[in-house]
Amino acid sequence: MKGHTLTDDYDLGSCCICEGSKNVRNIIQLGYKVQSESAWGCVVCRLPAEGAVAAVCDGCIDKYAEEGIGPHIRFLMDSPERRIPIVPEAERVLHEHEMRYHMHEMYTC
Repeated sequence: MKGHTLTDDYDLGSCCICEGSKNVRNIIQLGYKVQSESAWGCVVCRLPAEGAVAAVCDGCIDKYAEEGIGPHIRFLMDSPERRIPIVPEAERVLHEHEMRYHMHEMYTC
């Protein structure tokens, strides 16, 4: 199955690392909770849509892929038009999948 290809007119707003606006088409799901209009969740394990999300440009993905994107994220996505500050590490509450509900995915191809 072929996935959706993002075009040049697809707009996620500014990059949550460099604040640039060109080729911002990568969505990074982070493992902690946030109060936001744009958050991730999971219908399989009934995880509520409370997970932090960052929109990142192709340039920053390429630049930081080897060392890891996470430490370079400066903002979180609240909506395509709005960014919010990252949650300080000491205040982060984990937001992770319940893997017992995903066991079938580990054994299928």
